[in-house]
Amino acid sequence: VLADPDLDLAAIGAPASLQTLIAARLDALSAEQRHVVNEASILGASFGLAALHDLCPGIDVDAAVAELIRLQIVTKDTNRLSVEFGQLKFVQSVVRQVAYGHLSRRDRKAGHLAAARYLEAAVDPGTELDAVIAQHFLDAKEAMPGEPDVAELESAAIELLMTAAERAMGLGVPDDASTQLSTALQHATDSGVRAEIQRRLAKAKLELSDWPEAIANAEHATATFDSLGDDVSAARAVAIWARALSLSGDPRTAVELCKERFEAVRQRDDGVRAALELAGVISGAESALGDFVWQTVDITMRLAEALGDAGALADGLGSLSMFYGNTGSPWIARLIQQASNSLASEHQLTTSLARSLVNMTADRIGHDLLGAVEVGRESVSVSLRAGSRNMTAYAQCNLAVALSASGRWTELDALLGDADALRGSILGATAYFVDALAALHRGLQPPAPPSHEAWTSTSPSDVAWFRLADGITALASGDKRHALTFAQEATEMLYGFAGTWDDFLHPWSLAGELTVELKEYQQLDELLALVDTSTTSHSLAVLARHAHLSGLRAMELGRPEDVESSMRDAIDGFTRWGSPLWRAQAQADLGSWLRLQGRDEEAQGLLASARDSYVELGASALLEVLNGIESRSLT
Repeated sequence: VLADPDLDLAAIGAPASLQTLIAARLDALSAEQRHVVNEASILGASFGLAALHDLCPGIDVDAAVAELIRLQIVTKDTNRLSVEFGQLKFVQSVVRQVAYGHLSRRDRKAGHLAAARYLEAAVDPGTELDAVIAQHFLDAKEAMPGEPDVAELESAAIELLMTAAERAMGLGVPDDASTQLSTALQHATDSGVRAEIQRRLAKAKLELSDWPEAIANAEHATATFDSLGDDVSAARAVAIWARALSLSGDPRTAVELCKERFEAVRQRDDGVRAALELAGVISGAESALGDFVWQTVDITMRLAEALGDAGALADGLGSLSMFYGNTGSPWIARLIQQASNSLASEHQLTTSLARSLVNMTADRIGHDLLGAVEVGRESVSVSLRAGSRNMTAYAQCNLAVALSASGRWTELDALLGDADALRGSILGATAYFVDALAALHRGLQPPAPPSHEAWTSTSPSDVAWFRLADGITALASGDKRHALTFAQEATEMLYGFAGTWDDFLHPWSLAGELTVELKEYQQLDELLALVDTSTTSHSLAVLARHAHLSGLRAMELGRPEDVESSMRDAIDGFTRWGSPLWRAQAQADLGSWLRLQGRDEEAQGLLASARDSYVELGASALLEVLNGIESRSLT
């Protein structure tokens, strides 16, 4: 056997001395036992008894396997909790390596083809074994690469790998899809086939938030399809390319890239799918830019309905909901968002459901923190199940904001401690802000400012969060004036983007607090005027914080009636919103003011409630401030 010129001893990874020992053990087996071992080494690390029966005709396989188990060559998985329960496997992987390495190349090829034929006959197409069958075809090709059937084997393997990748994407495992498509690409030679593989690979990379690879593969696919005159496939590749650009912070270029392609395919009978994909990207990018998206979303939903694509229709409804929410019509937004959620749930569309839940969390943050936390937890769970790294980052981001505002800091710590998708994305600025703010409230050392490498975007919302993150860094270093400057810039950006909706609350609230501390009352008046003069409705959180800041301003102006009414409105609003943290701050401010007015009995209840909340939350820094205020007021 060792003298066979077709042997590939380099494939054996074990040391030479160990190879010799194992080879000697295998040589001592009977011919039937050795044949079973050889076929098992072709099947892989684990294998079933039925497969051995098929590949070893004329042999008493049961008796041979029983002896191999006794000789500790193979073993049987008896763990009922194992996914491989009942399967056979080699006791040591090196045994398989040696057995396989001693097969001639011709025997390897024959064995892999036999294994592929057995699996094709034993299971239905479109299962998790498609990738296994494909690998057998590729291994058969590699065993004898000069044979005339090489092209046929590669073609069969590529088709199976593409089917396996499509299945993996549907199951929310883009990592597997990426691996399978990358393998297919290595063996594809036809330019059209390569372009289609690259288009699908770009989509898998998109779900993994690997923007450079998504863009590179989609761009190559576009160029190839263009050279082949396949405008529709090129347009579909452009849709993935543009989405990667938009999600990585360049929505303006994404829109420019899509517009001409969209107009070219939207009227073609064979271009409806491509037009839908392009329209979806355009509406998302326009939304990120704060542009008017109604017309594009309308086209998207009509195309989705024409194709019967429930997922695209649910996503279109979600975009429409965001449009109404960002333009100050929250009731309409919520009704449409509920329709999106129901459609995704009804059709069991995991990715669309995740996107819907992410949007619902963002909406509830402004008026129902408890609801935001509950929906946010579900959105994280569903996003993880969908396998979308980008969607998971958004879900974690919204949940982190809700947890921070509601004072659930222990859960916030756990969430951010296992949020690599979030921290490594554009949304990392938001994660850093809420993490640092919670640390400051607790008297802890804030996290180190993250690298700004990923913080590049043309979206006003993203840039505003970058500024706010810089603001919290300044605040952590004790530089309140620079913190106010950054918070003010972020406030103005978000106000121009979506009025007092979306994320406006967060920089505006911080800026308001800092103007009071720094006695910049003219600036405070300007911040309050943003809400007073806005023609749209406001979230409960914005109204409560407006009442709080108005009460603080009334204290400075010496208007006691306005102080009390505003502060009590704030306390009531924060209570209904679900933030014990912000309620306690308003109670502490009102209680301290009442004590200065000589109304100690009324003040005591408010201060005691604020103290209890701070203790329960672990807000040590705020508790220390409260103690200092009480000491000064008593003096």
